[in-house]
Amino acid sequence: MFSPARFPRVGGLRTPVAVNVKVKTNAVMIREREAQALRRAGVEQVQISVYSHRAEVHDGITRLPGSLARSISRDSIPQSAGPESGDRNVLMKDNFADYKGSRSWHMSLAVHYTLDPTVTPKMDGDRSVLDRRVAGESLPPVFRDESLVGDVAAYCAPPPVPGEDMMDGYPCRPSTPRATSRLTLRFFPCVQFPIVCGNLREQAFEEIWRNAPQFHEVRSIRARDLTTAPAAATWAHVRDALG
Repeated sequence: MFSPARFPRVGGLRTPVAVNVKVKTNAVMIREREAQALRRAGVEQVQISVYSHRAEVHDGITRLPGSLARSISRDSIPQSAGPESGDRNVLMKDNFADYKGSRSWHMSLAVHYTLDPTVTPKMDGDRSVLDRRVAGESLPPVFRDESLVGDVAAYCAPPPVPGEDMMDGYPCRPSTPRATSRLTLRFFPCVQFPIVCGNLREQAFEEIWRNAPQFHEVRSIRARDLTTAPAAATWAHVRDALG
């Protein structure tokens, strides 16, 4: 995930615009050489996907035996990056019973832990992963867990009615100022906007960022353009991942 910000150099890639690099990875294919390169690059944030503190649950989700051990062996990478770096747990049916144990385990390791109840379709359009979503009626206890959200009353308070300034604002932040890149070096507005905007194998980052017509189209969307009243009324109050 990239934002025009601080870093004019990312690894060996020089760019004409400064970029702030945030990496989300399962770290399974990161060896020491790659780990050192990430540290040298000055990456702003690294989040490693860890779905449970129990190998049978984590490895069952990744379908890769031994993946938990390989992922947590790289926890020194986020510790050397920005303050919000650490392990990220996507909450789903498979690991719902483990999130409290996982949080305690991470606290014992002094590793920052984030819990995210959002399950999204794959970038190729495959929606089968949505079957892993936790039922809505099971989530209120999570959002009222003081150890995760702090002040429960403030966190769960109804949002105020948005004013005109909010309705004229961006409904979220895809490509303004963020974008997402996959290992293929294709660029998308964000993980929930699977619209290919360019490819770093063929174009410079600045050219894609400033000139891609797909980016311009997404940037033209305002909150009042949303097609459902509930979405338009609450867009500014979408919560970040817990933790």
